[in-house]
Amino acid sequence: MLLKHALKLYLLLCLLLFSLVACDLVPTTSTSGTPGNTSTATTTQPSDQGTPQLNTWYRGAPGVEVRYEDWKSPGNNEDTVTIVRFDLRHISLSVAYQPAQPLSMSEWMRKEHATTIINGGYFDNQNNATALVISNGQSFGTSYNGFGGMLSVDNQGHIDLRSLSERPYDPNNEQLQQATQSSPMLILHGKTTQFNTNAAGSRRSIAAIDKQGRLLFIASPGTAFSLGELEDLLVGSDLSIDRANRSVCQCREPAGGNRFNHRPAISDRRQGKISFICRSIQERGQEYAPGLFLVLTCLRPYHSLKNLFLDRFNGII
Repeated sequence: MLLKHALKLYLLLCLLLFSLVACDLVPTTSTSGTPGNTSTATTTQPSDQGTPQLNTWYRGAPGVEVRYEDWKSPGNNEDTVTIVRFDLRHISLSVAYQPAQPLSMSEWMRKEHATTIINGGYFDNQNNATALVISNGQSFGTSYNGFGGMLSVDNQGHIDLRSLSERPYDPNNEQLQQATQSSPMLILHGKTTQFNTNAAGSRRSIAAIDKQGRLLFIASPGTAFSLGELEDLLVGSDLSIDRANRSVCQCREPAGGNRFNHRPAISDRRQGKISFICRSIQERGQEYAPGLFLVLTCLRPYHSLKNLFLDRFNGII
């Protein structure tokens, strides 16, 4: 469904977990619909018609694959999740931040030629990010201290995702061009972490890096899973996740009845940029960071994804 023109989206992202090595979109070993069971599937080329099947990797842009799985927690909470997997050899990463002039999702898609959009990030009542943001070498805000995680790009273009409790940010000895922070870290070194949160189910977005160094974005659009359930599902899956961070995907309906989308949205673009945007949404007195925009740029042209993924991705083009 296209977001209505007047809808304000306060952008984005939050750090999620990322993987740094790559696969070249060849047949892969993949998870089945229920985390913990294994099946083998080949990466499939999108066709012009039909609804994507569960438990199948579909090729997108070079270095981009998409998959859908049904996940069910021990508490019988269930949702169909969307998983987007990236080979970082084929993309570059940047963070765009304009808190004074937040754009709608469709405006960001047009401006940045975006391929994918997902939620994340917090800001305070003054519309300032509650954590560190670095956009094209310019720093905003203050780093989390002793908790959370950070996705960053250094001067050489190397992308990193890390736990800030394990490796704090050191502004005196790090030269970062891009960075964004979020909390909590859900997975570290393949194991669950400890954090304080309520047990309520909500819409979720996760960023992760698998043990092969690939970046994963995982979106659960239903209000099914608590954070505790979600980290158990991540560890129990066959996605081989090494690090994972929450991307803050807990959303409410805005005034006026316009609806937010909570699944990644892929547009039909020939020069692909993967953009992670969030909206004006509150959780525990905080809102998503306005104008904080993560852009992953595909380095080669790719075929259209429009027909294959339109319904699953809510038609944001």
